[in-house]
Amino acid sequence: MRFAAPPLLLVGFVLLFYSKLMTGNESLVRLGEDGPLFYYPSRVFAQECLRSGVLPHWKPYSFAGMPFLASLESGFFSPWFWLTVGLPAGLGLLWGMLANLCLGAVGMYFLLLHYTRSEPAALFSGLAFVLGTFFTTRVGFGHFPVIEAAIGMPWLLLVTEKVLSEPQGWRWSVLLGALYGANLLAGFPEISFMVGVVFTLRWIIGLRLAPVALAVRYGIVVLISLGTSAIQLFPALTVLERTSRMALPLSFIQEQSVPPLALPTLVVPDLLGSAAAHNALLKGPSVEMPGYVGVLTLQFALVALLLARRRRTWFFGALALGGILLAMGAFNPLYPFLSKLPGLSLIARPTRWMFLFSFSVPVLGGLGLSALLAADKSTLEKLRPYFVGLLLLGLVVLIAVVVGHGRLMEWGQAQIHARYPDHPERQLAKLEGMLAGQRLGLALFVAWSGAALLFLFLRSPRRVYLPAIVLFLDLWLSNAKYLSLPQPISPLPMELFHAMLPSDAKDFRFLPLEKSKLWPEAGVFSHRNNAVGYDSLTSKELFQYLATAFGKSSLEIDPLSPTTTPQDWPLTQASLLDRLGVRYVISELPLPFPRLSQTLYRRDSALPLASVATNWVVEASPTKMLTKLSTLPGDTAVVMRSVDQKSASHPRMVATTRPDPNTIEITLNGASGLLVIHEAYYKGWEATIDRRLTPVMISDYLFMGVLVPPGTQKVRLTYHAPYFREGSSVTGITGAGLLIFLVVSVAKRRKFR
Repeated sequence: MRFAAPPLLLVGFVLLFYSKLMTGNESLVRLGEDGPLFYYPSRVFAQECLRSGVLPHWKPYSFAGMPFLASLESGFFSPWFWLTVGLPAGLGLLWGMLANLCLGAVGMYFLLLHYTRSEPAALFSGLAFVLGTFFTTRVGFGHFPVIEAAIGMPWLLLVTEKVLSEPQGWRWSVLLGALYGANLLAGFPEISFMVGVVFTLRWIIGLRLAPVALAVRYGIVVLISLGTSAIQLFPALTVLERTSRMALPLSFIQEQSVPPLALPTLVVPDLLGSAAAHNALLKGPSVEMPGYVGVLTLQFALVALLLARRRRTWFFGALALGGILLAMGAFNPLYPFLSKLPGLSLIARPTRWMFLFSFSVPVLGGLGLSALLAADKSTLEKLRPYFVGLLLLGLVVLIAVVVGHGRLMEWGQAQIHARYPDHPERQLAKLEGMLAGQRLGLALFVAWSGAALLFLFLRSPRRVYLPAIVLFLDLWLSNAKYLSLPQPISPLPMELFHAMLPSDAKDFRFLPLEKSKLWPEAGVFSHRNNAVGYDSLTSKELFQYLATAFGKSSLEIDPLSPTTTPQDWPLTQASLLDRLGVRYVISELPLPFPRLSQTLYRRDSALPLASVATNWVVEASPTKMLTKLSTLPGDTAVVMRSVDQKSASHPRMVATTRPDPNTIEITLNGASGLLVIHEAYYKGWEATIDRRLTPVMISDYLFMGVLVPPGTQKVRLTYHAPYFREGSSVTGITGAGLLIFLVVSVAKRRKFR
């Protein structure tokens, strides 16, 4: 029981800090856009499909349809999804996230216990890890899979240490492979990649083993991790090759980089305002920039580098520094070259490299605290000037900020006018709050530095837990506000859609325009009248289609934060929206369409899900196809290969049904011609005409086309994720092998007993 007390205390601290997650679905709507706009609708969709006995290969409710099982961020094969699948969707997400945070804290505790044998140091590191800004901002914005992938870092590193030190390390390699496979299934490959990089680097520097033994053990890890996650990775290949995230422009990378101006927030989190995600000086989204883990954590990390000069200490120091340099992205002159390395091109936002800093510094903080607890009196005396110096530095800067308030106000106004030349008013209104946040942040820095100095003076045995208590207060005051961030975009309630939209809403798509902005990732296109969901792995073709529809000469619609306004709509290219099936538009600004309510408009020219074209033209070039498409009438299609038009006839009836999300059934009354299905084309679609297999071609740049002969009665299209059968077979074989290994290992252990 004595051994279990510190981890239980740690879990209690985590539950107290994140207590808002215990209140169920009410907490979900307070989270930022990703939670209620993507992960929650995706989970509801997956649970509805399972209740209907359908495996959700395809999700027709986002954009023009998207692969679901093949999307890495669906999290359908995540162990935590299946552990909480019986709970209501919102409750399953929130409680799963809370359980993951507790698990991550305990993992960091045992990792530091392995390194230091010091319970106070392990408790301190566990708190610094999961209460730091990296996790609190992810909770505040509903980044569920980020948390699930990130908490695996301490556990995987702990098992790596066992692999490298135990005589039977190959057995630990099996466990490491299974754990990393589960990490890959969490649904956020960027963080999983970073986790793999860290334990691989730790493997490289642990060369005490013979090279052959080291290679064999690492080979076991790779094979088992890939085999465990093959059910997800194999289908994902067809989505990754088309996603816009694989070819991001440098301008986007720069907006998602940590600028040098933001680096002081690692020491004083409120230096740029009361909430770093809404500061007045940094242009572009900055929710992922903060990396604050506490003043004491930083001070003890420096102590570790001064006192505990071991290979392990320098390893984590190099990781922390590397995380900062990579997070600086476009502000780092080496980043354009580094980003071309295998795997690094997967990182859509350089800011996410702050995870390495947010993990490594708590480890160093625990190592430093352990070194302080073991240091003699003379060593502590030598460190005292260092702590006094930090305290005095904080006081001097605080006094300078208070005295120089006027000059800082002028400097801030100049910076805002330079960064926001068109509309600086909103940012200028934040400036006074930013300066107040500076004063508060610096005052807290002085307070925590004083607490560190007090720790050196105290001689009581109970002082060992003082750093953990001070750290909890520090992070509570600095980071708890991220758990109540205002929600930038809210999904409209289901009841409101039922009241606003006519009965045919399920057959058409709507286009929500909120705050005069087009948000593709916020569920721009949806068949479902109550679903607002998006998928961050949307194809490059869809964004190019949108760019053309909104009069752009190139792909100027940002994958994550576009700024096209309704006034920019060129009515000459509205035919692209017709083909996309956009009948309903939600906008705060007046539009040239019939108004159904205060913000809802109807476009009567929108085409249904399926229609028969009696005329079509051939264009092999995708770019020219899209240009030509925007000038043609709605009854003319554009295809990539020549097909016979002699037998085309005007259709008398086209009726569509969707028995399940993966299937579209179209009934034709003897029509012939090119049947265009306004659903996104992906590898994996198959079509039958009166139960006979027929090819599916790319039509109208983005959609599917099927040539139907005279007399056709029924066309059926079915989507199955490519390589899903192969991937599930590999995962099944790997799982069976792991089960046999577990049974044999348990049997041998009992035999020796």
